Amino acid sequence: MTGHEPPMSSDAAGSNTQSERTQPSQKAAPEKAHVLESLTNGLFRLQMDDGRPVVAHVAKDLRMALSRLLPGDPVLVDVSPFDPGKARICKLLAQ
Repeated sequence: MTGHEPPMSSDAAGSNTQSERTQPSQKAAPEKAHVLESLTNGLFRLQMDDGRPVVAHVAKDLRMALSRLLPGDPVLVDVSPFDPGKARICKLLAQ
């Protein structure tokens, strides 16, 4: 700067504003999946009904209610809008 130029505003300097950040367009609807296997640290490998595999954890409000998930159990999951390979198990479906 030569001393005669006005300082740059924070938006012109390149900082991210709320509108520039990537946001999910809307909350995705829960999808059906089946438990394939139990992993460490409370994670589960699931297969979605369309065939893609995801890794999921049990939602906090269901941790105490679900005593055990076994391979083959049908579940309802919310898939992350940021990473389609991760999900949260929201409900155990009746077989």
